[in-house]
Amino acid sequence: MKGLIVFAAVALVGCTTTQLQEKDPVLTATSTKSPDALEECIGLAFARTGRPSTIRGEDQRIMAWGSGAVTMLTVTIKYGEPNVIEFRSNSINSGSWMRDVSACANGA
Repeated sequence: MKGLIVFAAVALVGCTTTQLQEKDPVLTATSTKSPDALEECIGLAFARTGRPSTIRGEDQRIMAWGSGAVTMLTVTIKYGEPNVIEFRSNSINSGSWMRDVSACANGA
């Protein structure tokens, strides 16, 4: 029963990657680190959530964490000088995730 309640709660707050990407970021940061270095740092920092699905495009890459069709977190790295990092989350308490993204952006 507990598993069913947890699944129902996740299903209520989760959405697809596309839907989450349409929301305003809860954090925007810039970094002079390479996109590969940022992806590695953020991926390791978020390892407790699992491995991300990563979509690499010509001008950005999107890292998404979730289960099946439900995406809970996304990090978009937009290429430039400096690179722009946008963090989006369905979680009410995303403070620790924001600290992790900021630490990666700032050279940690």
